[in-house]
Amino acid sequence: MMLAALIHNIGVLPILTEAERHADVFANPTFLDVALEKLASEIGTSIMIEWGFEPEFVDITQNWKDLSVTSDTVSYLGLVRVASALCGKFNNHEEEIFKGAVDIGLIDDLSALLSDEFNELCDNAKQIFL
Repeated sequence: MMLAALIHNIGVLPILTEAERHADVFANPTFLDVALEKLASEIGTSIMIEWGFEPEFVDITQNWKDLSVTSDTVSYLGLVRVASALCGKFNNHEEEIFKGAVDIGLIDDLSALLSDEFNELCDNAKQIFL
């Protein structure tokens, strides 16, 4: 799961690297946002294939934001989506993601994810990276 979380949006890194190198071209934040939205998944997928990752991980980089790609079973893709939804990365599609996670048995219900105990665990985990 940790690897899935680390690689799900890896395609953003080369774009940001180029943006840093060519700040004059990427100076417009709107342009950069559009470039990230349209290219990160494709670039990430190419990276994962080139590095020889298993298809399950390639699927994550290719489809984590594409909600038309679904699964009837628990998968890393579903876990990445739930985590991303908890971080607010889906612009008002969180309910759809959570419902799908409950439907396939990834989570029993939302109460555990919205509890004070879960929030405390998340805060403790974030402290590791400070």
